[in-house]
Formats: sequence, C-alpha cells, structure tokens
Amino acid sequence: MLAIPPLSEAVWSTIRASLERCKYIGALAKNNEASVRRFLGIVFHVLHSGTTWAALRRLHPCFEAAYRRFLRWSRKGVFAAIFEASAPQGAIAEGQIDSTSCKVHRAAYGKDGSIGRSRGGANTKVHGLCDQMGRWIRLLLSPGQHADVRWAPALVEGLEMGVLVADKGYDSRAFRDLLVANGTTPVIPSRCTNLVQIPLDRAAYRRRHVVENGWLWLKDHSRIALRRDKLDITFMAFIHFAAAIRNWKLVP
Repeated sequence: MLAIPPLSEAVWSTIRASLERCKYIGALAKNNEASVRRFLGIVFHVLHSGTTWAALRRLHPCFEAAYRRFLRWSRKGVFAAIFEASAPQGAIAEGQIDSTSCKVHRAAYGKDGSIGRSRGGANTKVHGLCDQMGRWIRLLLSPGQHADVRWAPALVEGLEMGVLVADKGYDSRAFRDLLVANGTTPVIPSRCTNLVQIPLDRAAYRRRHVVENGWLWLKDHSRIALRRDKLDITFMAFIHFAAAIRNWKLVP
C-alpha cells in the first residue's frame, strides 16, 4: 500500500500558527499534531490529484475517517478561517478582481445553488479579489451563467483600496460609482459600444496578469479545475486551502 506523505514542515508550521490565530486549537488539542498533519496531507493529495475519496482506500486505510473530518472542518469553517489568516490585512494599494469557470463533473450535480449552465455547459464560477502581489483576499462562488459584475460589490465591500484593476466584464456605471464613493480609483476599460470612452491607465491595466496567473495556479489543482463536490462548502474548502498555500508562498 502506497503512503500519502504528510505536509512539509514549512507548510505545517504555518498552518499550525493559523489554527492558533483563528482560535481553532481544538483540532490540535483533541487529536495529536501528527494525526492532523497526516490528515491535511491527505486533503492536499485529493486537492492536487483530483482523485475521489473512495479511491483513497488503496492509499490510506482510514479514508472514511479522513473524509468525515474534512466534511466536519468544512462545515465549521476551519478551512475558511485558515484562508482568512493567510490573507493580507489592512488597506490595499492595488486590488485586482476577476473570475474563472470550473467545469462540473456529473457526480457533482445536486441541489446546491452554485452550479449553473452557460454556453460551455455545466460549470461553477469562482470570483476572486487579490492584491498586487497575487495574494487572495476574498473568494466567492456563483452559478456559471452569472455576470462577473453582479458579484463585484460583494468582493470589494468594506475594503480600503487605492486602485482596483478589472477587465471589461466589470464596466458598469453603478460599480464605478461605488468604487469612487469608497475612495478607490477604478482601472476598467470601457466597452467599445459605450458612447463615452473613459480614459484608461494602461500601465496599471497591464499588471492585471497577476490575477490571471493566480487562477492558473489554483486550477493546476485538479479538484478545482474539475468540480467533483456536490456541496458548495466542500468545494469552497478545497479552494480556500489552495488559496492559503498560494498566499503563504507569496508572503515577502
């Protein structure tokens, strides 16, 4: 039987500190640290390889216990808390928002509200806001047919930003007015159909590749690129876990 390696010492020490900061130390007190570290190694294996939990029976004898713990942590918001602990705090000099679509496996069909249909078929859309270094700050789910600008106010709500860079999908007068009212300078190109073309800071807009690179990195993990989870909370748990690891790699 092949063994799934636990998390590396560097990643584990950071996660442990995050668990302490988000006051979820019960996971470490109730279970020994080696057990939790092995469990998170299994979660990362599923996240990166895209395998199913049932397929783990060949790699780990207690795969059912690992899945139950993963589901429990997802419902309690532990992975969300780990992500929040990894996200940059305070005012943001430059933010970037964008979305990406994730194809939905037939096994993921259920009653959850974030699976929709677009021209590409069944998919879920992930909306995200990152800073100029590519560190994720907020992430949301929506059905695939929803417009990007529909979820933009929720991404920027309550945040202090000097500049926000986005593509034409966010070209909305209401959204621009919201940003200006919050003291944020929008860097959003106007649609070609607009009668009035708003000047664009092209030097700032060229830096938008940072958020695109972030999506590429997240979708290198097969469990995100192809959604296999019926529940939004478990799919979001995988996204939060991957985004937290991404943030830690980019911390200066």
